[in-house]
Amino acid sequence: MKRYHFMLTRREAWEFAVRIVWEQRKFWVGRGILLACLLAVNFWLMSWVSVFLLAFLAVIWVIVVVSLYKQIQKEQCESERTVWLDEGWLKLEYGEYVEAPLECIEVIRVTQKLLMLGRYWAKKQLAWYVIPLRVFESPQERESFISRIRLAKASQETVSSASVFDWEKAFFRFRFRLDEHAWLEVSEEILGTQFSGRLGNEDSLKRQKTYLAVYGGICVLFGCFWVLFNRGRMGLTVLFVLVFLYIALLRNRLLSPRERSKKLLKRGQLQSDIYGDCELAVFEEYVVQRKNEKETAMFHWDSLGWVVDTEHAFCLVKKDCRVFLLTLKNGVWNQEQAQAFLTMCERKGLTYVRGQTKKFLPGWFFGVLSGICIVSYLMAMVLLAVRDGRREAAKGNAKEESVSWEQTEEFRPKEYHLKGITVLSD
Repeated sequence: MKRYHFMLTRREAWEFAVRIVWEQRKFWVGRGILLACLLAVNFWLMSWVSVFLLAFLAVIWVIVVVSLYKQIQKEQCESERTVWLDEGWLKLEYGEYVEAPLECIEVIRVTQKLLMLGRYWAKKQLAWYVIPLRVFESPQERESFISRIRLAKASQETVSSASVFDWEKAFFRFRFRLDEHAWLEVSEEILGTQFSGRLGNEDSLKRQKTYLAVYGGICVLFGCFWVLFNRGRMGLTVLFVLVFLYIALLRNRLLSPRERSKKLLKRGQLQSDIYGDCELAVFEEYVVQRKNEKETAMFHWDSLGWVVDTEHAFCLVKKDCRVFLLTLKNGVWNQEQAQAFLTMCERKGLTYVRGQTKKFLPGWFFGVLSGICIVSYLMAMVLLAVRDGRREAAKGNAKEESVSWEQTEEFRPKEYHLKGITVLSD
């Protein structure tokens, strides 16, 4: 089958980033309803407050797109990629190697410049494979490529892939079964280790703490300014946005990883396509992770930075801390094999890290804070609206009384005294 070689251009990367965010819109129904209610209340009280909130949301959307663009640019605009179809499989090479059965491709989008192939790695999250349309020689070739994917999906037949790996040369082959309970345990241990700053992110954590302290100070100062000088609805809205974002930042930093993972799984936003029979194979040049005898991913040793030894698993972590290759300890034969595996990781330049847990705050704490923030804001907006209404009414009454007094002065008869006789004149 023909192989397609490409690097994304910047325009294609921008389009890809925008489309990824846009494709998530159908999962925002609940948040959209809450946001619509807040905007409706603000529009009723003061229309320009709703305009401010909409502008603020637009800024957040732009920030999300820009950060996603930078990530795509780093990963897909600086090195060549190769994509091809091979007997029911989608295969991708970019220094590393990934293959997935075509039956897992559930979303196909053809945009102005891109062919986007999406698979659900969580109930509400899509992982995308992207191919520029310019690599196809004609629209007919592109449609033939898409048709092969659709036919494989419609047949629902899994075809065995001709393996590119010589499994007999693997030093270690750890097989284990991963379910939701095990995944939650391992993710809590890994995230706890990452949040402790032991995966080369100590400086980043210090910057986060400094940022939170400065941001909190700004919220306090602005709140004091509003109480002492402003007390207006616009200032209250700005204060609400600042405080609500601060609560969100605190939640992201201090929420228990286990609760975070549980909620993300429940919402369908945490990877759940890894459940089942898994395998980690260790070769001299690379490491291979395979799931359910289907999806396979290969990573070179120089892309890995740490081996984390937790209570329940060994985990190889990429240098960008965005990919974790794990094997449960119940898949390791004995202590000697575990020690040999760690020795090989050390020989390949990986840093050994002992898994660590930290104390975090429960999720209900931040839920209560957010609820208090929203209720306080709405009540304060209503009270301020009532106050401003009374002030306007008082001003109107005062103006009417002033006009009435001026009219009385203007038409009051003048008195003239002439030799003891009083004459009234208009």
